[in-house]
Amino acid sequence: MQLLSDGPREGVRVPAIAALVSLDFNIVSRDVELTPASERLLIDRFHLDASARVRATIVGGFGTRQAADSAPVRRLLTDAFGDSDYRVRHAAMSGAKKVDLETAVSFLVKELMDPNRTLRAQAASVLATLGPAASTRLSEIEQILQRETDPQVRQLLQAAVAATRR
Repeated sequence: MQLLSDGPREGVRVPAIAALVSLDFNIVSRDVELTPASERLLIDRFHLDASARVRATIVGGFGTRQAADSAPVRRLLTDAFGDSDYRVRHAAMSGAKKVDLETAVSFLVKELMDPNRTLRAQAASVLATLGPAASTRLSEIEQILQRETDPQVRQLLQAAVAATRR
């Protein structure tokens, strides 16, 4: 726990996060079942850590874990949507379906206008999985598609528009 909270380098704290999570591995279910204390520790670390890599690691873990769906995790993901670092926002997209869908769609549409093409591509990809939930923003997504110059992002946006119309 000392390395997680006081590690001088992110190269120490990131493996410490993985070690903490591995302590909650359930051999019977063959899955990680975070205790409330571990969840709280990781969420606190997210809010305290200056390293975007550490914050993205924490958010990505909560975003991709199906079982990680508590109210504090949903607040963490929503907070991560507003992070100043693109890596944290990218990681937060993995948990978009866990938060209020209107909030998620607003965040994703905003990311479609980010200068970072990786964020735009990820946002378009996640929007496509939300389908009709993004229909209230369809005209805005179509306008963004018209302005998009990156071929891959355009293709993903076209898929998002098609999925939204279903």
